[in-house]
Amino acid sequence: MIPYDKRMFRITADDPRGDKVKVQLPVAAVKRLIGTTGKLPVPREKLDGMELEDLMRTVEQCLEAETEGDIITIDAVDGTRLRVFVE
Repeated sequence: MIPYDKRMFRITADDPRGDKVKVQLPVAAVKRLIGTTGKLPVPREKLDGMELEDLMRTVEQCLEAETEGDIITIDAVDGTRLRVFVE
């Protein structure tokens, strides 16, 4: 079994025009990144009205609780999909 801090934290964003964003970092690196900067490399325009601070707080709480699987999934009306998860 892989220790939680070595699991992969992933962000994927796809929009109907074909733009794709994929971010993959170890959970330990994401915890440090949030602790240092308070941010993640999430494309703001893909948040579909969700506040970045709310997203960061949710992600931080889920990482502290060692949540696996989907943390946040947004399917926007325009066809954009944002997914934040731990594998």
